[in-house]
Amino acid sequence: MRLCCCRLVQNELTDDAAPHFADLFQADTGLLHLLLISNQFSVEGIQQLAEALPHNSALKEICVKGNQLSEEEEKQFVAEKRLRFH
Repeated sequence: MRLCCCRLVQNELTDDAAPHFADLFQADTGLLHLLLISNQFSVEGIQQLAEALPHNSALKEICVKGNQLSEEEEKQFVAEKRLRFH
């Protein structure tokens, strides 16, 4: 059995967790959806996630709404369609 969706909502995850998720993206885990809603990621943590995404073609979506980014900061990630802020 493979985990296809991981829901980590309101877990107070911070940028310190981002490198661990980036490492996860390097592996062929079969993960399709990662929900990191309402945590404490800043623009730096989201940047680490975005930079790791090209290494994983299976992952369809990372939902990061409700983290510590302003609407203006979210705009810098518009090119990465798999990151969802809303």
